This record gives sequence, C-alpha cells and structure tokens, in this order.
Amino acid sequence: MGVAMVLPKLGLTMEEAILIKWHKEIGEKVQSNEVLAEVETDKSIMEIEATSSGILLDKLFLEGDIIPVSKVICHIGEVKIENTNERKTEPQGKKEFQTKVENKILEKNNNYNKFNELRLSPAVRKKARILGLTLDELKLIKGSGPRNRIVLKDLELVTSRQDNSLPEDKPVTIDSPKKEQVFLNTQNDKLVFVESETQDVIPLNRIRSTTARKLTASFRDVPQFIIKKKVDLSKITKLRNTLKSIGIKISLNDFFIQATAKALEKNELVNAYFSDSEKELKIIKNKDINIGLAVALDNGLIVPVIKNANQLSLAEIVKKREELIQKAKTNRLSPDEVTGGTFTISNMGSFEVDEFTAIINTPESAILAIGSTIKQPIVTQDDQIEIRPMLTMIASFDHRTLDGANAAKFMKDLGQFIESDNWNII
Repeated sequence: MGVAMVLPKLGLTMEEAILIKWHKEIGEKVQSNEVLAEVETDKSIMEIEATSSGILLDKLFLEGDIIPVSKVICHIGEVKIENTNERKTEPQGKKEFQTKVENKILEKNNNYNKFNELRLSPAVRKKARILGLTLDELKLIKGSGPRNRIVLKDLELVTSRQDNSLPEDKPVTIDSPKKEQVFLNTQNDKLVFVESETQDVIPLNRIRSTTARKLTASFRDVPQFIIKKKVDLSKITKLRNTLKSIGIKISLNDFFIQATAKALEKNELVNAYFSDSEKELKIIKNKDINIGLAVALDNGLIVPVIKNANQLSLAEIVKKREELIQKAKTNRLSPDEVTGGTFTISNMGSFEVDEFTAIINTPESAILAIGSTIKQPIVTQDDQIEIRPMLTMIASFDHRTLDGANAAKFMKDLGQFIESDNWNII
C-alpha cells in the first residue's frame, strides 16, 4: 500500500481544511519534502509536503473536498514490477492505481466524501449535509450551474421532502422561485432557514468562518471593558518626516508596535491571559511579548504576529511587518506566523475612521483600536492654543484578568511612550 500521507495539524485551532490543489499526479515520482498539495485552513493557504520518497499511488480526496485533520489523503510507495520472459513490465498506469487503492478506501464509510461522485463546491456539500440530502437525492437535482453543476440556489429551491428520503422513481420537487422565506425540516427535526430568491447567499470561507466563531465566543464569554485615550502625535509626525526626507519610511503602525511592546514590559498583567482549564481559574503570564497586527483581506481578517516585538528596533519592525503583510495578501503565512500572539493592534485610520472599539482576540487579554490622525486645537500647559495632530486610541480589556486600575496604568504608559522622543530606530 505504501506510506500513508495524512493531513497534518497546521495550527492550534485547525480541525479541517479544504483541498485547493494537487501538485502531483498519480504515478509521478515524489521526493521527500516535495510539495504534494495545497490546502486552505482557517488561517491561510498552506503547502503539504511529502514525508517520504516514492511514487504517488493514489489521491483519496478531490480538489474542493473538506478534509479533517489526521485523515489519510494519499499513499506514497513503490510500484511492483512483474517479471516476464522478455522484460519487466512498466509501472501500472494511473487508472490501475486508483482502482486498486483509492476506490477501496473511498468505499469505506467516509462522511466527508459521500458526495465525491458529484463535483460540488464546499458550500454546497455543507448545505447538503445540513439538509440531510443523500447522494441519490442529489443526483436527481438538475443543476443550474456551469455544466449542470449543482449550486446553492438549487438546494434552496427544494421545499418538500418526506421522511428525509425520496421515492426512487420520483424526482426532487422544484418549486418556482418564491419571494418569502422558507423553512425545511432536517434529520434532527430542526428548522433550517433558507434564503429567498430575492437574496444573494455568500458562503463563508475558512477564514471568515473561524473569525465568526472566535469573535462570537469572545463577545459572549469575555467580560470586556473599554478605556479611551487621546495622544499627541506631534513628535512622531516630526520624526517620520525627518526620516522620510532621508529615504527611511516608517509607518504609524510601527511606532505603535514598539510603544505597545514597551508598555507591556511595564505592565505584565496586560500581557497575560485568563485560563479556566481543568476547572481551575488562573491567570498565566506570557514570557514573550508578541504583537499581532490585524490585516484586512478580501476573504477575511487575519492577524500575523511579530514575535518578541520588545526586542526589535523600528527598522526591524518595519521589515518584519512588511514581510508578514505581503505573505498575508498572498495567503502564504505559516502556522507559526499567525499563532502565539499576546496582544493585538487594529488600525482603521486609513479608512478615515475617527475611533472604534475592537473585540478581544482571545485568549489575549486586550486589544488596541487605532483611529485616524486628526488636527485639533489643543490648550498647552502655558494656556496657549495650538493645532496638533491628535489620535484617539481605544483599548478593550478582559475584566477577568485586569481591573480598571491595571488597564488605566497601561494606557497611561502607552500614551507617554507615544508622545516621547524615546525611540529605538536602528
């Protein structure tokens, strides 16, 4: 059979992934550590590397399939060579490999592959499972997509099913489009909401699904309180202009990353997290200071992490931030680059947002929300009025880990660092 290749767990929260692309065909030679396939996880697109060398004997999943962690995706081994009177036979062809290996495994009870005979998108597969549709029932549906593929709209038009099964000789009943909402009974006797024909359905990808679940849990389970503070960016603006004149470009995010890391050094409890595992309530302090920066992508929100940010100069932070953002935009972040964060910064100043509050990125205990820089009249210490660049920063804190005084001290220290000249540039 050869060596079984399984889908590895590429992150702490990863439970499954979508197979995006196979890089090898059945019968091709594969070298150890060579890329076999690409999968989309809840964080980004990852490459799956071969753990041994040999011939790709089979493919147990199709592109677009949802694969659970630790599931066997293929086998790598050697092809048997049979002796004849004249010469050795050539390796078996691709169809023989699939017939001998793949079909046997696909015939097993595998809930993830029960629709493999049909080319269905992950969203359609998920909806079909929710509705309790069988493979035979799906075969009776005439798809309205390209090459008669079944799309979500086709499933939404199914309005009647008896005993969760259909007579063998009776096609699925398709009603004319309705403009009201429809509810269907499922196998678990639950009502499933199906959008009307007047609405567009947007299936959630892996990143959006994970974000939805995680932030819902954070908003529901974490008692969060807010502290707001205005800071004067006059000194940062002057320094940025000076550096820009000599060809050095440093973004506002880079200053906030370094200032936040310094403030966390003085306020270790903000860099900690609350734990209620094993029925024991406790607070665990992180030894490292790892700053996550929220990055908005077309397919969702991702938070790459700058590790040991308190040990980096502004120049090093710039280099690391640009590298992580570029990887995020091309879905090439590694699991290590999106895990291990101890504090998150979210900046929406580029969208001309004056101020906003953010939901804590659990298990962290705090998140900092940064708005736009706005010129405002300020009364100075000598009672003079000056126009200065001001910014409102709002932080959300986990009240299980922090009290108001702890959080207020952190914000005070952060503000002092932001308004100072004390920057580690190189």
